[in-house]
Amino acid sequence: MKPRWLCIFAIFFLAAALFCQPQGVQAARGTPQSPDFGYGVQLELSGNNLTDALQSAAILQVDWVILDLDWGKQYPEEKNQPDLAALDQAMELARQFEIPVVISLNNTPAWAKTASGPDPELTARFVLNLAQRYPQALQAIELFPGANTLAGWGANPDPKSYLAVYNAAQNAIKQAGLPVLLVAAGLTPLPTSQPAAADIDDLSFLQGLYRAGARDAFPVISLHLQEVVGEPTQAPDGIQHRILRHYEEVRQVMLDNGDAKGILWITSFTWDSGKNQLNDVSLTNNLEAQSEWLAQAYPQLRSQLYIGVAFMTSLNSRGGGEENPNNVTLNLSGSNEHPFYSVLKDLIAQNNPAIIIQLSFDTPQQKHIIKLRSDPP
Repeated sequence: MKPRWLCIFAIFFLAAALFCQPQGVQAARGTPQSPDFGYGVQLELSGNNLTDALQSAAILQVDWVILDLDWGKQYPEEKNQPDLAALDQAMELARQFEIPVVISLNNTPAWAKTASGPDPELTARFVLNLAQRYPQALQAIELFPGANTLAGWGANPDPKSYLAVYNAAQNAIKQAGLPVLLVAAGLTPLPTSQPAAADIDDLSFLQGLYRAGARDAFPVISLHLQEVVGEPTQAPDGIQHRILRHYEEVRQVMLDNGDAKGILWITSFTWDSGKNQLNDVSLTNNLEAQSEWLAQAYPQLRSQLYIGVAFMTSLNSRGGGEENPNNVTLNLSGSNEHPFYSVLKDLIAQNNPAIIIQLSFDTPQQKHIIKLRSDPP
């Protein structure tokens, strides 16, 4: 039987090994430098209770927040400075809470647009300005989500034009020596009926990007899975692409083009309001059914080693009478929370396991359990 002092010495020795080892700067979860899955949430920049929402994100210990930035709305005229007051506030709070931020850049202003889409040089300049303005909080920029659609690109979608804009922005960031990850494409699957005439199927658009030379260009490709139909487990059938597991079809295109190193981010996913069901129960206005759907979706996303981050929409409501019935708002009015809030909190907690040591002393009544975190809080 080991002396008690020897057991106690072992505890402190292990604690020292865990807490005194050099830590260095760790890559944010879900990036190509990190093997861990990341949980993200969307914040409505002009929505209600932005400060409270960021505080909730800190309490949840999310790995990322994503903010949509309407370039055209905030910077309508080149001769005037952009109105970034709300973004400044959000980025400062995120910096204080130490939450990495993705800015999802969309809606190019007319002065920065060509007949082929966003102007590469002007886009690169604006992206660089954002990276320099928020050197701590801003860790990634999603460049024109929905680039395979007329609405997302602002002109007829064209893979070559997109790659030219992406490369210009990437070169500007690299030359400045800024560690900002550029996230590509925001691929958006089209509806099975009546897509816009200029829109390109997202798989065909991705194939076009590879033909244009993008195999080694994109460390991260993003998906916008809007109006997802069916249950989370529904398998792809080659016809209906607006299902959660559409990511499998996207991954196959990547592998077919020799892009095994690239990873996927699900930067938004919402279901088709009024049509989607789980176990024959409509998700519309049924918070428990919504929570169950999401509780099935997230472990499934996390199990795919090539998916880095999945972003939940949304922590705060959009406000101003612009509510999207497809979006889930985790922070409801007043002090209420969506049922999925606590589920998401538990899921995120799994990213922070504790090492549990159980020591048995002289008698069964003298058992002690000591929990030591294996990673810094």
